[in-house]
Amino acid sequence: MHKVAFGQYANRAKKVQFTTKGPSRKQAIIPVHNNLVESIMGNTSTHIFQINALLKNVKSLMHSEFIYPCSGGITIVTNNVPNPSNLSIKIFQVS
Repeated sequence: MHKVAFGQYANRAKKVQFTTKGPSRKQAIIPVHNNLVESIMGNTSTHIFQINALLKNVKSLMHSEFIYPCSGGITIVTNNVPNPSNLSIKIFQVS
């Protein structure tokens, strides 16, 4: 019945089409103790502003878009792939 319904296409192997999305390279994962993640996430707009101001001071074309918590720290999503000089900037000061 299948051959009658689909004719010449009945014996062709079906090709599975799917894509998977891995982690973006346009992000910086910063290890932070779990107790500090809550305090950082409570004030994300201020932190994004400070990160962007620091990046502007070092004449970087990169800027941060948003921050979200991840396992063992926080992730800062950027508009570009960060280079080592961008990652060496001290961002958070915890007292």
